[in-house]
Amino acid sequence: MPRKCCPFNPPADRAFPVLYENRMIPVAVIADDLTGAADTGIQFCRAMGPACLLGIRSLKQVRFSEIPGVLSVYTNSRHLPASGADKSVRSAMRYLNAFEPQSLYKKIDSCLRGNIGTEMDAVMDAWGGRTSFVAPAFPAQGRTTLHGIHYLHGTPLSETEMAMDPVTPVHESSLPALLTRQSRLKVGHIDVDILDDGNPRVKDEVRRRIEDGCRHIVFDACTEHHLKSIAQLAKEYFPKTLLAGSAGLAAGMVAAFNRIDARPRVSELFVTGNMLWACGSASEHLAGQVRLLVEKGGLAQIKLPPAILADAGHTSAGRKLAALAEHPLTRNDLVLQIGPGSAADALFSPEEVLSGFSTVVENIVARCQPAALFLSGGDTAAIVLEAIGTRFVILKNEVLPGLTGGIISGGLMDGRVVVTKAGAFGQPDDLLTLYNRLKRKEA
Repeated sequence: MPRKCCPFNPPADRAFPVLYENRMIPVAVIADDLTGAADTGIQFCRAMGPACLLGIRSLKQVRFSEIPGVLSVYTNSRHLPASGADKSVRSAMRYLNAFEPQSLYKKIDSCLRGNIGTEMDAVMDAWGGRTSFVAPAFPAQGRTTLHGIHYLHGTPLSETEMAMDPVTPVHESSLPALLTRQSRLKVGHIDVDILDDGNPRVKDEVRRRIEDGCRHIVFDACTEHHLKSIAQLAKEYFPKTLLAGSAGLAAGMVAAFNRIDARPRVSELFVTGNMLWACGSASEHLAGQVRLLVEKGGLAQIKLPPAILADAGHTSAGRKLAALAEHPLTRNDLVLQIGPGSAADALFSPEEVLSGFSTVVENIVARCQPAALFLSGGDTAAIVLEAIGTRFVILKNEVLPGLTGGIISGGLMDGRVVVTKAGAFGQPDDLLTLYNRLKRKEA
């Protein structure tokens, strides 16, 4: 009897893509970074089944023995110039279209970083969409849009730490203005006052904007109810519309389309053994979460200056730095963090520093074989998973809002747990809560 293929493990004699019994992908998500693809893809799991998280390189080669319910793809295009982002998204869409997704969702950053307009245009062209509904608000994480202005915890976005992002600073708080500047398509806006009036006014106002030539319709949203209403509007009156937003609108889409509680269940993933916490994001918010984790959880910590990391990507220094982690990681969980730099560190690009960081993590994983990984920051997660040979991640559960847990397929950590998190997300004690849940230390 031939051996039965494991889910998501390609049979050797099949060519890409394998589509069993004409079963196409129910939902595809395309995001500009890994953590966004993860925290959005997981929203669809309760309704659609397992979600597969992967990058473009794996998408080009992947073959499935069982079609996942959700295919969540990241393009690593947030920090690229607009032309590069356009090329990456169009390339991803060519391979996604081979799976003929029944529904497509464009994940955009809830803090408006990246090439939002360029990527929206590329997806619309490749998918054949006529109109998009755009709502990046995520009220549960303090991201709201009111009268066209996007807020982070009540402060206009351009007045927050997002304006000082080292790679993709955001200097515009007006969502319609930002999208208009980045897109070649006409942008319309639906104010919260219209949205709160409900139908038929909302429907009529959207139709007026479409008749006026608008292709991207931006919506205010201050509550989860607003997001569900936007998704419901698309379902009932504009079924061929592309929905674009954060994990918040994705949850609203699941609730509207399936009439179920869209909140993913608390994770049942547990970790026995010591875990490596790799924190490569420059977010001050993450730094505060790490401090609390180390202080209250009693974890070991190593901070590596940017200059040393930049060198580690090119020399044997990566192996030497990994050796420093061996003793603490055999005794306890270990936090590996990019430390504060000096003025001289400006000589090194963020790409050089992150490359060195991934080299050190790869060497630690090979040397110490940690039981699980935590990766914070989309760029950090993507480069580390690639460095350790990951093919894809099967998303299992949302441990906490914005923190997604899954099982790694392929490479040095095959079969082990990984949790990803966007750098600027979450409550101050989220990492400590995650640690306690994974280690079953909660009361």
